[in-house]
Amino acid sequence: SSRVLWTLAVTQLHDKHSTMSLDKEKVREVFNNYDADRSGQIDKQELASLLKDLGIDFTGSELEEGLAALDKDASGTIDFEEFYAWLSSP
Repeated sequence: SSRVLWTLAVTQLHDKHSTMSLDKEKVREVFNNYDADRSGQIDKQELASLLKDLGIDFTGSELEEGLAALDKDASGTIDFEEFYAWLSSP
């Protein structure tokens, strides 16, 4: 299920940035690395890039589903607080 894949993505992101330990400054660095256009938001394409770097291949519908789940304000993108909340989730 895509829920399992999203949990795997969080786990792998934590593993890749093991020193991150949810320090907001470190999480901000990771967020900025994937915010390619420096908009302050991670869009669908940037999220796909992040997941690809983690070695996780999502289908288009799984990516849409995940983006919708992370995008709490329904803006169509993930802002830093939404990204941080995602990484903080169990």
